[in-house]
Amino acid sequence: MANATLFWFNIIFISFGFCICEFGEFNETVKWDTRKGTLLGCRYTVGDDYVYKFKQIPYAKPPVGNLRFRKSELADPWRGVLDATDYGPSCIQAFYPNDMRLIPNLNTTEDCLQLNIFVPRTLSKASSLPTMVWVHGGSLTNGQGTMFDGSMLALRGNVILVTINYRLNVFGFFAAGDVKGNLGIYDQQLAFKWVSQNIPDYGGDPNSITIFGESSGSDSVTLHSLIPSNLQLIHRVIAESGSIVSKTHRVPKTENIRATSFQIAKRLKCITLTNEVDTSCMQNKPSQDVFQSYLNVAQAGMGLYVTADEELVPANIMEKIDDPSSDVYRMLHSVDILAGVNSWRSRFNAL
Repeated sequence: MANATLFWFNIIFISFGFCICEFGEFNETVKWDTRKGTLLGCRYTVGDDYVYKFKQIPYAKPPVGNLRFRKSELADPWRGVLDATDYGPSCIQAFYPNDMRLIPNLNTTEDCLQLNIFVPRTLSKASSLPTMVWVHGGSLTNGQGTMFDGSMLALRGNVILVTINYRLNVFGFFAAGDVKGNLGIYDQQLAFKWVSQNIPDYGGDPNSITIFGESSGSDSVTLHSLIPSNLQLIHRVIAESGSIVSKTHRVPKTENIRATSFQIAKRLKCITLTNEVDTSCMQNKPSQDVFQSYLNVAQAGMGLYVTADEELVPANIMEKIDDPSSDVYRMLHSVDILAGVNSWRSRFNAL
């Protein structure tokens, strides 16, 4: 079993490339009709094969204004032809210096809930290929789907590969007042729902969806394996160097997260006379002010993470794992899970 795990981890990491440059040689642009609308994507030549790439597809409404600090909502169909030829921005963050050379562009914005799709060889709605959705790591404070080019993994595995962005740091894990937290986890789940509903338009099988991630992305996918509302939405999980049930990433941390969030709001002067967080005030602050307030609090040693919101993540979720009568147990036993530890980190850091 250990050898099989290592084999598949090596296949994934050898095949899954960082975007120092685009994999393959641009061949032509391609128009493609879907239920959401028409896209303009690109076909690339990779060795003797083709890969079709559709980038910067919105899966959620922009989480700005009244939607800041709210659960994400599925994006509406677009009008006209959506230009899906270039990678979009990252969610707001302070980039890790070593990552900056690996990212196609250094733009950041709140309007970042987008995904990228890599289709191997033939673009056909009749293909019914297995689909893999990559959840990036970065301590839930940094990272982006655009750092990873899914071309080689799509070709080697004959799968459709999807990479996603989700809200990070204060925008994704603030939890105080009427904001219950875990917004970045809700984003991930919404991306899975979008894929389930729309991947047949790209030749994917909605009944064969694997989610996989590394580091905090691995924490995230193992959490999703316990969330009852994911039942029948995802079918396999690959966890690479991280687990939500590990000692350092055990949920809940509700009191700490709420204390940190309160301090962020306090710095922004978004506290009411009754000492409550004013969410409307938080929603109307410039995004960079909100992010700077978070950075100031984080520098004092206070961070944000997954919390028990009693809706997506119940406080007793860990107890339910071993209870055959619980919905968490039923969810966990409905998916196949491959878990292990990456051994290739130093090689990629040297790129």
